[in-house]
Amino acid sequence: MGAAVLFAGLVISALPTQQTKAGEGTSLKPELRATVQLRGTEPVLEVLIKNETAQSFWVNKRFAWNSESAPEWARELTIEIKDSSGQLAPYSCKMNIGLAGRTNYILLYPGEFVGRTISLKCAFLKRGAHYSIVARFRDSNTPQGLPPNIPVLHDELVSNTLELDY
Repeated sequence: MGAAVLFAGLVISALPTQQTKAGEGTSLKPELRATVQLRGTEPVLEVLIKNETAQSFWVNKRFAWNSESAPEWARELTIEIKDSSGQLAPYSCKMNIGLAGRTNYILLYPGEFVGRTISLKCAFLKRGAHYSIVARFRDSNTPQGLPPNIPVLHDELVSNTLELDY
């Protein structure tokens, strides 16, 4: 089969509500965006979170990809990759990762974004196959040392479905 066909997608986000330390509800509307492409023969996923709100919030910029079975503190990103028959592509990497610390967080001001490019080599992908990809971001870590009056993004953000012919 030929090199690659890719689809880059704009992602739709959840509309989370965060609690500040004072217990006030703050509506956050960040946007998770993702694209998938081939770099040479390697498929990569580019993910970013954009602050589309009028307020700042803390976000975990680590974007650690790990399997669904890994402890929640050891992953911010899960990537569901299914072939055309709906079969999940196996995740084949072992991550040596600790708790997210203060240095993993960035204050995202209105209009700003943070992101990462992630190789999909941890997924067992077969050449000549078609895949549907959905990225999910959720940070369950409780960082120490962040100012208590600025919310931390913890709710799940879900991308749109991306298509990859590999």
